Amino acid sequence: MKFSCLIVALFFSCASFSSVAVAQDSPELRAKAADRYLKSVPMSAMLEDAYASLAQQMPADQREKFLKDIRSIVRIEFLESISKEKMVKVFTADELNAIASFYESKEGASAMKKFGVYMGEIMPVIQKEMMQAMAKLREEKK
Repeated sequence: MKFSCLIVALFFSCASFSSVAVAQDSPELRAKAADRYLKSVPMSAMLEDAYASLAQQMPADQREKFLKDIRSIVRIEFLESISKEKMVKVFTADELNAIASFYESKEGASAMKKFGVYMGEIMPVIQKEMMQAMAKLREEKK
């Protein structure tokens, strides 16, 4: 009898811990954490870094026009909305808050400022590698 009481007690304690964990990771808490992250790492700042990187790949006399045009065409609010939606879907509230805490730190803020430069350096290499891989796959199918 004592054993069955112990099992019942364990079941209910596990169930209560489980409900606490769920309560701490609701869609509402994820959305709030995603908002915190997006405040820490504004989409507009990330895009400006990307624009600057892309502009550096163009002739100097075309850069200003490109920057003006791209800023008028890219829908920052749309991208931010989709980004938030996907973050809420993929990450827990704790994970989003941890990411936000990192980017709010001195080191995280410094790293974020360098991220656009990093992406500008690595993306051409990744794109070239992917193009070569795709060409090789097409050749192998022949």
